[in-house]
Amino acid sequence: MAVAFGGLPHDAALAVLIGAAQPGTPVPPLDELARLCGLDLFAAAAGLELLLERHAVELVPGSNRLVTRRIPYRIDRRVHASLSDGVERSGSIRPGMVFRSLVRSVEEDLAAPAEACEALGVEAGTPLTRLRRERTLGDEVVVVGSSWLCPPPVEDLVARLFESGSLAAVVEGGGGGGPYRRQTFRVALEYPPEEVAVLFGRARLEPAWWVQSVNGLDAGAPLELSTAWMRADVFRLLVSDLSD
Repeated sequence: MAVAFGGLPHDAALAVLIGAAQPGTPVPPLDELARLCGLDLFAAAAGLELLLERHAVELVPGSNRLVTRRIPYRIDRRVHASLSDGVERSGSIRPGMVFRSLVRSVEEDLAAPAEACEALGVEAGTPLTRLRRERTLGDEVVVVGSSWLCPPPVEDLVARLFESGSLAAVVEGGGGGGPYRRQTFRVALEYPPEEVAVLFGRARLEPAWWVQSVNGLDAGAPLELSTAWMRADVFRLLVSDLSD
């Protein structure tokens, strides 16, 4: 579990150490954990308590040993683009917890940035739709995302989005074109913008997964440039770039 922390704030070091481990990895004893993270024993104990509350670590039944636990989520061109479906199918959500998709806003006919136009194969300055979404686990925001959308072959897009929260479900339900999938993607572990950290409920910035993908119907033109920030203490990304 050795991790190079570099210039990370000391209160983020514990989350990064746990987040770098495979699920089921034993958590080191408190004194060793404090030494690895550059914390005193009190700070390390407080951090572990917080990670227990976040369900990033859990007790092994019948013992006092802690192991790491995060929701595995596969990033793959072949896999359905719906984050909610992937998380729910993983079987990793604690009983009683609900993973929910929420549409924060839909803004139509906006002048899109050059990056979005290039990714979607449209002329610079083409009016597009911007979608802002959140995903919550229980009462905590764990994903903050936004998308630029080409006009999809679906009527009443805005109303349907607010009803279902899933763009993939809306587009597939509109008929024609086959499954909605990732066509390309990029993944990194970065510091999120401050406004995202605030939505995550973080007093200080902590690294989070940054996932950007171009999504669309099978063998069709791209419909969406999606960018999402995912809490690294909640999700473990399984990345594959295999083609069909």
